[in-house]
Amino acid sequence: MHAFQGASKVSIQNATFTEIAGHQTINHYTTVRDTNERKPTIYDEFKQIKIGDVYIVRDIHHDEFPRWKYDRIRLRQDPARPNAVRTISVAEIDGKQGRFTVLSYTGSGAAEVWEEDFRHVFRGRDAKNIQLFGINRSIFPMLLFHNELLPLSHTWDQLHVLGQAYFHSLAESLGCHRSELWIDYKQGALIRGVEGPNCSLNSWIFSGVKTSSSSVELLQADVLWRYLSRVALECEFDGDVIYLFEIHPRKYDHCVDFNPNQPIIFSTSEGSTIAVGSAVWLCSRNCLGSRAVMANGKTRFTLVNDSDDSILFLNTSTLDSVNAWLSQASSVFHALGTSLDQDLSKYKTIVPDIRLIGSIDDSEVARARRSATSFPIYFFVPPSHLPAHHFWSHDEHGRTRISSKECKYLGLPTKLRMNVHSPDQFSWPTKTYKDLHRWQVLRGFDPITTEFAKHLGHLTFEVLHRKSSPFEEVGEDDQEDLSLDQLFYDIESEGLSASIEADQLSDLSTTSRGHGLVWILTAFLPTLFSYLTTWVKVITQ
Repeated sequence: MHAFQGASKVSIQNATFTEIAGHQTINHYTTVRDTNERKPTIYDEFKQIKIGDVYIVRDIHHDEFPRWKYDRIRLRQDPARPNAVRTISVAEIDGKQGRFTVLSYTGSGAAEVWEEDFRHVFRGRDAKNIQLFGINRSIFPMLLFHNELLPLSHTWDQLHVLGQAYFHSLAESLGCHRSELWIDYKQGALIRGVEGPNCSLNSWIFSGVKTSSSSVELLQADVLWRYLSRVALECEFDGDVIYLFEIHPRKYDHCVDFNPNQPIIFSTSEGSTIAVGSAVWLCSRNCLGSRAVMANGKTRFTLVNDSDDSILFLNTSTLDSVNAWLSQASSVFHALGTSLDQDLSKYKTIVPDIRLIGSIDDSEVARARRSATSFPIYFFVPPSHLPAHHFWSHDEHGRTRISSKECKYLGLPTKLRMNVHSPDQFSWPTKTYKDLHRWQVLRGFDPITTEFAKHLGHLTFEVLHRKSSPFEEVGEDDQEDLSLDQLFYDIESEGLSASIEADQLSDLSTTSRGHGLVWILTAFLPTLFSYLTTWVKVITQ
């Protein structure tokens, strides 16, 4: 056509032209649209890289499907995922500078797995996300990413437990799983990407701590420790740190040699107890709430009168006991002249496993009576397994007690069944104690004091400076606690069918005065009680 002579890159579809030139010669031209022309797709937004242009420098990881899949709640194995093998590699591309990260796929389900990962990385394009450079959709499909990347899971096991917890928290803040974190050394940051090799589940998330930094420098333990030590003093955060030290690593077993009623620290090399702590109680039912540990060692609960649960089930808290010990171990070792360079795994923390069980009257009458009281109802449990020393009170400090008569009127149990199980024993390597010492220093506490333990709300351990025989370890409090009415009682009736209380003994001595045998028993009763309590202490240990 003369009208388009010299034109280029002209595209005309579904049009008819008539050209009149010279002696009015008429030519008709008709254009027809190619209905088979392909519409642009999202794949066209990336460079199509030929397999021959990719030079694999080294392989990082091979991952076989079916594999663990993160479903935002937990990792689970999904056998329905396609059968494929994914290889993570570092590569160079012909004509391009620098190195790239390549994910290549083989197997019958290679295309499906490739598509799944492609859709995953296409969710966003910013500095916090892995950035796709090019693709290959042949029989050996590939995804090619900018920069030389390394999945965090590749170095996960080499991280300190604090590092694992921090990057676990970082992943949560980025809205991904820790196995989706990648190290971008060129950018100097951790970014989120496709799901990499699985990271172990033995980690923890810091509570209420803003994990804003994704710098790769935090992969260095010393840098991370200094960074975390600058977090504002907060009981919950420091408690998380102690818990991390407590679970990783530790040795755990049941103890068969001791049955203490309070947590103790036992030296296996010396064969003696070096410190004694206070048991803290937990209630696993919702009839009691608002737990508080008092300065005198008692655990206080508040009665929840409108609860639909009338069962009292309390047990000693293992976690509170071991965390209390670890938070002040340095101070105990200092008091005993024990060096942190010694083998500290020989010190065992033995924690009692005791349960107290009872029931609250949930009748409408009893509930109405409790609701009509003007003051809250508190339940106090001592730092040992002695059930007769628990009590109900209207005073939040426990300075007064609700009488047995009023407890009966309100439907509150005064006797609880006690189940004693084999205690748990724990030990930690010397490195754990050194880490604990170091953390306290970084947080501004003097490890030879118990201030850090108090900061966490823990009760302090009593340090024993001498070896004691089982008889010498029985103190006045122990003798008072182990009275007969705590050893024998009928829980079903919650009565005193098989117990003798102080007022009954008084009545017995009065009415039986003049009877020689009763008089002798009354005269020597204190001595008898002393021997009996000592004997019980030996038997229970």
